[in-house]
Amino acid sequence: MSYLKLLWSNSVDYGDVLYQDGFQNRIYLDVELERPDYNVTMESDVNGDNREIPKFRKWEKVYKFTCWMQETLWMPLLS
Repeated sequence: MSYLKLLWSNSVDYGDVLYQDGFQNRIYLDVELERPDYNVTMESDVNGDNREIPKFRKWEKVYKFTCWMQETLWMPLLS
């Protein structure tokens, strides 16, 4: 089994939740992890020989998972 831990908090209090006192929400979800995607962003220039010379390359790893849960649990996560 794979578990995903989500932590979230706020910089100001939200209703009756006193985040300024250091409170953090924490939930562990039983998930099915999938193979991550790798997004590549590249900036380059073309030199006098019409060859592409890379200036900047950024790799971004995007994690994916599948989780089945009841609606009352995931709706607060979206707001």
